[in-house]
Amino acid sequence: MLIGEHLQEVAPDLVPLFGEHMFATAHYRARKPDPTVFSRVLERYGCESKDTFFVDDHPDNIRGAEEVGITSKWFSPSDTGDSVKEAITAFVASRS
Repeated sequence: MLIGEHLQEVAPDLVPLFGEHMFATAHYRARKPDPTVFSRVLERYGCESKDTFFVDDHPDNIRGAEEVGITSKWFSPSDTGDSVKEAITAFVASRS
């Protein structure tokens, strides 16, 4: 819970992007890659897994999200971000 209480100090550049929606997994009483975290986030925001996209740099976390039906993309250390952008674009297009 300590990281959750100090997210603004730990990741100040993310605060303007996420605002009041910035949480640590501890806020959901579980830790990634436990699928429970992803299920609780979906529940909190009233979203369905089929309409959700997740990006992470840990393959285990990707598997946790995919276990609950979330479309996911691994952000590898060698990725420039292009493949992530393409995956997000394709996901959004599939929803239109």
